[in-house]
Amino acid sequence: MADQISFQKLASAGRRPELPLALNLNGNELIIDTWLRTLPGKRYVGRATWRGQTVLAKIYLGKRALTKAGLEVQGSRRLLQAKLPSPEVIHHGQLTDGKAAWVVSRFLPDSCSLEQQIGLQVDSLSLEDEGLPWAVKTAHTIARMHNAGLQQKDIHPGNFLFSDEQCWIIDTADIKALDGHHDRAYNLGVFLSQLPEPWWPGLHAAYQRLADTGLDYGTVCALAWDWQARRAEDLAEKSVRDCSLFETRESWRRFQSCWREDSESLRPLLDDLDGVIARSRILKDGGSATVSEIEWQGRRLVIKRYNLKGLMHRLKRFWRPTRAWHSWQAGHRLRGLGVNTPRPVAMVEERFGALRGRGYLITEHSVGEDLLKVCETAEEPLLHKIANALQGLLQVMERYRISHGDFKATNLLWEQGLVVIDLDAVRWHRSIGSWQKANAKDEARLLRNWAVDSLPRDCIESALTEQEQTLQN
Repeated sequence: MADQISFQKLASAGRRPELPLALNLNGNELIIDTWLRTLPGKRYVGRATWRGQTVLAKIYLGKRALTKAGLEVQGSRRLLQAKLPSPEVIHHGQLTDGKAAWVVSRFLPDSCSLEQQIGLQVDSLSLEDEGLPWAVKTAHTIARMHNAGLQQKDIHPGNFLFSDEQCWIIDTADIKALDGHHDRAYNLGVFLSQLPEPWWPGLHAAYQRLADTGLDYGTVCALAWDWQARRAEDLAEKSVRDCSLFETRESWRRFQSCWREDSESLRPLLDDLDGVIARSRILKDGGSATVSEIEWQGRRLVIKRYNLKGLMHRLKRFWRPTRAWHSWQAGHRLRGLGVNTPRPVAMVEERFGALRGRGYLITEHSVGEDLLKVCETAEEPLLHKIANALQGLLQVMERYRISHGDFKATNLLWEQGLVVIDLDAVRWHRSIGSWQKANAKDEARLLRNWAVDSLPRDCIESALTEQEQTLQN
């Protein structure tokens, strides 16, 4: 039995109001049984029953409720008039005071977003090629939408659903008119930026097959890189504030952040970090950091505690973010750029008011071995594979002006590809000159791992030289 609540009560019910619940839509009862997306106090999207049929309900609250509901209806009409697949609006309305509005649409059974279909994570661009055909179908839909003079301004893999072997466009409040050739290139670039870069040429070609106006791949690629950088930076900023993705807790003595989906399962771990470290397998126990490996509820995790070596060290670190904070944000940002680094799971800082103490970083465990060990026994074909992967990593670091700061072989793992670890000193440089100096130090540090004229060094040095020549050209 669903309890009927007011829109005012829904607005104050938090991130996940208890279900099932019923709302009175001007005399007709809407019963919501599943939340699909919520923005507390502003927007609630869920599967519901209305007049005996299963529907998708969007409830808008607050000052802009009427405007947002109106845009949703308008966008849906635009798509349907252009004969583009989008769930039709069944009913829409508003409260007389204008503080709540709703849009009830057709519900697509057994639907799956492109994001779900290909297993995309918001912080990772590492995907199997089996998902590429689904992305190709989406590129075809985008081309048809552009041909109709329309674009999905908030374009992302979650806004395309697959049902009945068809790609459907949703979130119609963001359907806008295209304004020239640049809008097409930019819109496609934003879409590509959220998918693996090796897919981009194929998706661009798929788009071109149906588009009535050609787009230069180099232009689209540059826009995709630019947007990828923005998205990665935005994810890093979100990782230290309470939002739909992350849960943060802050007090006079402590700050912590973790993925919201992990918050319940990690709570006992985060409340007893020193105890868990003491009972775990220690990988490194140095003055500056203690690193341990644990099994936690079926997951292999690594905890890195950044120690303070003495009074002077503590005084120097008091006023700036801990190395855990820096590594937490750097990990999210790098993964958003397609760099493979262990997924950051949680971060904790000890505090005394505004002063900061020790930091803790929890990441997923990587099964890879460091390059120093791998190269000891690797034969020439594997060494060339490693060199090619290193060249790809350096291209990304050059494109976004990233330096590692401690680029030694033990901070690069090999797991069917390169995995970058130990992000304490990672930097994004504002100027090309600053990056070039830092990059030269990174490359010199890496080469020092192997003797001159050794096969590993020859292969790695060849990759570095080829990358430098590419930059000069």
